[in-house]
Amino acid sequence: MKVLLTGFEPFGGETLNPSAEVARAVAADPPKGVKIVTAELPVAFGPDVETAWPLWDEFQPDLFLSLGQGGGPAIRIERYAHNTRREREWRRGKLAPCEDDAPILPGEPLAYETPLPALSLESALREAGIPATVSRDAGDYVCNHLYYRSLHRADQAGGAPRVVFVHLPLLPEQAARQPGAPCLSREIMAQGVRQILEELRRSDSG
Repeated sequence: MKVLLTGFEPFGGETLNPSAEVARAVAADPPKGVKIVTAELPVAFGPDVETAWPLWDEFQPDLFLSLGQGGGPAIRIERYAHNTRREREWRRGKLAPCEDDAPILPGEPLAYETPLPALSLESALREAGIPATVSRDAGDYVCNHLYYRSLHRADQAGGAPRVVFVHLPLLPEQAARQPGAPCLSREIMAQGVRQILEELRRSDSG
């Protein structure tokens, strides 16, 4: 199984982004039978997909798995991407006022759903002792933008590759600067992503 695995660069005043850290860790030690190409994407509408699409076209993956920083106590498997975006501007590590919501692709569907079994993946992670949940809302920032554009692109191509987005909690180093913020280690999050890939590889071969 060929996988395009992406994370994002640090943003909002952070020096780390768990999505890029975990993507690199998984690519360095992939599950058996899984070939991975990975990339760190810019946190910007437009440059995100402009960086991903050449890899998509060159590698022709079976699966496009995107990771993002989402906070919270668990790995979040995003079931839907919505056709809406909101501009953001980071100032001194905080969000400045933003414009009203706008469609990502005017005239296109209000939402896309991943073709992958989100609930089954959640169960597999929990059975492995990894905190996980299924989310119905990937937000309105760059994570959702990439997800919507990816699902739309796959839909236009007849459903290939399969696409799913996963939000990750903060790393312990990040949470240390935010008292009370939940976090997970790189190792646990990388284990979770590998578990997702294992489940999907098994379903392909079965």
